[in-house]
Amino acid sequence: MKTDKLKKLLLFFAIAFSSVVVSQAYAVAEFVCKTDVNTEYYEPILNKVSQASARIKSLKADFVQESYLLGLDKIENSSGKVLFQKTAKMRWDYQAPEKQLFVMDGKSVWYYQPSQNQVMLSDLNASFKSSVPVSFLLGLGTLTDTFILQNACHTQIGILLNLTLKESDDSLDKFYLLVRQKDYTPLGAKIVDLGGNETSIVFKNLVLNQSIKAAEFSFVPPQGLDIIDNRNPVALPSRNNQLQRQPQLLEEDIL
Repeated sequence: MKTDKLKKLLLFFAIAFSSVVVSQAYAVAEFVCKTDVNTEYYEPILNKVSQASARIKSLKADFVQESYLLGLDKIENSSGKVLFQKTAKMRWDYQAPEKQLFVMDGKSVWYYQPSQNQVMLSDLNASFKSSVPVSFLLGLGTLTDTFILQNACHTQIGILLNLTLKESDDSLDKFYLLVRQKDYTPLGAKIVDLGGNETSIVFKNLVLNQSIKAAEFSFVPPQGLDIIDNRNPVALPSRNNQLQRQPQLLEEDIL
C-alpha cells in the first residue's frame, strides 16, 4: 500500500508539472463538473496548460488528499505540505492523520515512517514499470505528445481535463488534471489505477517559482533508524544507520 502511494505521488507530479465525467466511486467537490467545455477549445487549452507548466520551476503548497480504496470500500483523508523543483526533486511532508515523509533528490526516493522508526530507500527509475513518469519529471515529456484529451469541464475552482495515455500503461487507468482558469496553472489531479482505486490531491496556498533550499530535497536518517535499501533486491535492514546488503551468491555457491 505504501509503495502504491509513492508511485501515485510521483505520477501525479510527473504529469501535472511536465512541460505539460468524474468516476462515480466518490467525488471530491473540486473535481465535480458544472458545465462542459466546447470541444473547439480542447487544443488551445492543452497548449496553454503546457505553457503554464513549462513556466513552473518550483512550487510550495499545502495539500489535501482523498483516497478511495475499492477493495475495502474505504475513503482515507490526509494532508500536509509539498515542495517541488525541476528537475525530479520533491518533498511530501504528511502531517495528518500520521506523520510520513517522501523525499526525492533526483536520483533516489526516501520514504520515512517515524512511527515505525524506518526509512525505505528506492531508485527513482526503478520505482516505475514504465518510463513515462520519469521522463516527465526530468522535463523530457510533453502533455500533447503523451496524452489525449477525452473531455473537459468547468468546476467550482477551475477546468478539469480528462486525459488518457496514447500508449497503454499498467500503472494508470485514468488521469484528471485540474487547472486554474485564469492562467492554467495546475491546482490538483485525480488518478485512477487499473484496480479501481482513486487518489485526488488539491493544492492550497500555492506559491510558484520561489527559491527552495537544496537541503529540503535531501534526507539525513536520524541515529538508530532502520534503513531498508530497496535499490538492491536482496537488501537487508541497516544497523546503526549503515546500509546492510545480503552478499551476492556466486554461481558455484548455488551449484
